[in-house]
Amino acid sequence: SLVQLLDPQLYAHLVACDCLEFFFAFRWLLCIFKREFSFDETLRLWEGLWAAPQTPHMQLYLAAAVLMHHRRAILADVHDLDSMLKMCLSLSGQLSLEPMLGLSSVLERFAGEAGQDVILHMQATLAAQESHLL
Repeated sequence: SLVQLLDPQLYAHLVACDCLEFFFAFRWLLCIFKREFSFDETLRLWEGLWAAPQTPHMQLYLAAAVLMHHRRAILADVHDLDSMLKMCLSLSGQLSLEPMLGLSSVLERFAGEAGQDVILHMQATLAAQESHLL
């Protein structure tokens, strides 16, 4: 996962908390962060993602940025999936777009080609699972 590549310690903590399915991030990705940012910031985010995408997978780096931004709280206060879900739900309307975009951009540059490889592997795994279901 991107988190494993970008922050192995946080990834290990998520493993220990049985949070590797990333259920806590489904709303972020399905609603494209609609509830986490203010209405105006959400519109700016969506416009940027759809009209002038810096990277086709910016939402994944944005999710990683949210985790990295709240890293200390996750490491200190999250002990299982329920507490992770509770913490993520508490972020509703609490995030500021500019710092998260800045951090996601830094994370994308840091990940480089390895990050692209991780995303390609994730896509291939999802495609295989979908074809298996059909």
